[in-house]
Amino acid sequence: REMVYLEADVVIVFDRVATAAGTTQTWQIAAPTQPAISGNTATITNAGHSLRITRLAPSAGTMSTYDFRGEADFTGGWRLDETQAGGDQRYLHVMAIDGAATSTTTAGDATNPGATVTLRDGRTVTVTFHRDSIGGSLTIDGVTTALTPGVTAI
Repeated sequence: REMVYLEADVVIVFDRVATAAGTTQTWQIAAPTQPAISGNTATITNAGHSLRITRLAPSAGTMSTYDFRGEADFTGGWRLDETQAGGDQRYLHVMAIDGAATSTTTAGDATNPGATVTLRDGRTVTVTFHRDSIGGSLTIDGVTTALTPGVTAI
């Protein structure tokens, strides 16, 4: 898993998952309230704030919610599930709090998949990841920085 945090309040998450054929993969995130699903986007709203999760890859798959209130181990809450066919998959999600991202689109190519995000302040950011190894690039308003293993602060 690789994560890139963009000020203010945007996180891009890239996951590499490989499972046997004939299996199912499920990407999950827990939430205090039921996520509202629309296409490839889920929105979690609670306490006057919202988290918008946009799936950019893989393009296929099914989003659903699971209610924890009926579980003996939980007092409440929900889970967002995204199910995909097993195999060699790459998951790319953009998570934005309270409208911090005004648009999100797919960027890069099959070797370096990524996302272009327009931030609330008008900046445009493109993040790409190496499909099969750690690393990638971050471009903010035309200035590109290589992302290498570890923490990169810009």
